Amino acid sequence: TDYEIIVDAAFNDDIDGNGPAGEIFTVTTDEQLQEALKSEAEVINIILGADLNLNASDAYLALGTEDTKTIVFDGLKPVTKSASAEYYTLNLKTTYWSRINTVNPEATVVMKNLNLTSSQTSGTWNSYDVTFKCNVELENVNLLKALALDGEAKKAVLKNVNIDETHDYYALWIAASGMNVEWTGGAINSDGRGIKIDEQYVNQPAATTLKVTGVDFNTKAKGAIMVKSSAPVSIEVSDINIED
Repeated sequence: TDYEIIVDAAFNDDIDGNGPAGEIFTVTTDEQLQEALKSEAEVINIILGADLNLNASDAYLALGTEDTKTIVFDGLKPVTKSASAEYYTLNLKTTYWSRINTVNPEATVVMKNLNLTSSQTSGTWNSYDVTFKCNVELENVNLLKALALDGEAKKAVLKNVNIDETHDYYALWIAASGMNVEWTGGAINSDGRGIKIDEQYVNQPAATTLKVTGVDFNTKAKGAIMVKSSAPVSIEVSDINIED
């Protein structure tokens, strides 16, 4: 069979386009994945070669080191020239919360071309959802459960992200803690609800912004964007379709 591996150009240049992009790891086992995340490189590029589990013995995952600036996960499978893109799955396995954070609070986690889920099957949003407590960029990602953006992170960028939720949860929960969230392209397909910005569990609510462009809301419960915050919230939507 004629295969070709598609490697993103970002792996060949750093984020400024000025040289090596740190270290590149192709991982096919959970152990290799855990070891790659111990790299002291400023940029860690991880290419998934199989469906993998990201394991943690405590409540959340703190990725990288104090020197890490960017961690990139790419789950694109090798495809035939005539086939459409297929992605590997990254599953978060923690003892309770499925939370992703970084050792360096200024670092950014980038995930692209993959399916993302966690082992949690019930609980409140902050224990059930796949939660990012760090700066995050998601591109061509299929969430197989609800997504939460929580913590002191400053920015979240979502491009062509689909959220498929089989419970009556908000598909996207945003803590009203000062984050700037931009979602372009994709869909919510949920037995539950759309998006909520909420100050629940936030000690000091801060101004939060949300921009949604070209996203379809297919929900069985509330398809709206709900807000509960004592701090200012700015919402801009365009080219969206809401059906429930």
